[in-house]
Amino acid sequence: MTGTGSSRSTHPSYARAVRGLPTVVLRRVGSRAWQRSRERPFPFSAALTGELRRRGFSPCLLSGSAEEAVVCAAEEPAMDHVRGMRLASAAGRRTGRVLRAPARPGGKRSTLLETTSHLSVDRAGSFAIGDSASDIEVLDMAGTSLAFEPDPALLAAARSRNWPVADRSSVLRHGRARRPRTPAGHG
Repeated sequence: MTGTGSSRSTHPSYARAVRGLPTVVLRRVGSRAWQRSRERPFPFSAALTGELRRRGFSPCLLSGSAEEAVVCAAEEPAMDHVRGMRLASAAGRRTGRVLRAPARPGGKRSTLLETTSHLSVDRAGSFAIGDSASDIEVLDMAGTSLAFEPDPALLAAARSRNWPVADRSSVLRHGRARRPRTPAGHG
């Protein structure tokens, strides 16, 4: 679920599909899904997150995917802040209403601002990495931005803004070479 076009229809459809399911079941499914796919996505995440943490950063993961799965994905690289699509619940069951949809236009920017509102953030010294068009608004806010295996819209934005582009074999090198001036957040 990346990109702004797919999230407009995917999020409400997902919310309707899980309406009435117990939240504990969705958490269990999210955990199982992550356990099955944990080796594939981003093997560099723990190393990059660890380096950023050592330099005083407060790592944050924003995703358009369901928060139940995103929380699991953020455990190993030890993210301080994790935000994904959040659905409303009542009496321990999903209601079918979307509370937060970061992949929608403006969603990641507003989610990041809300998440960091209690932190002292040096935007010029911050570092952001993204892979889809929905990440452009966050990458525009950062002092140092990196497009990782970008979709076509993000690739075009990276080229026009002179952001470096990385893949799985070069992301750590790019991340280390473009050290932000100061920590992005404390808290």
